[in-house]
Amino acid sequence: MLPGEICHLAETGVRNVVSLQPFGCIANHVISKGIEKKLRSIYPDVNMLFLDFDSSTSEANVYNRLHFLVDNARKEIR
Repeated sequence: MLPGEICHLAETGVRNVVSLQPFGCIANHVISKGIEKKLRSIYPDVNMLFLDFDSSTSEANVYNRLHFLVDNARKEIR
């Protein structure tokens, strides 16, 4: 369902998408990594962030990646 939801969002005008994969959810992780390149080629104007939350994910890494997504979104608005 994840690829379909992202496509639907992109086709209805959403330009920023964050996908959060919880620890231990291999299905979301595999699908997100498998579709990321294809979705970026189909929707190059959509800002996508796929975040994995597991025991090795640092808080600083999450904040940095979210900061870059928000910064890119702000640039598009201006």
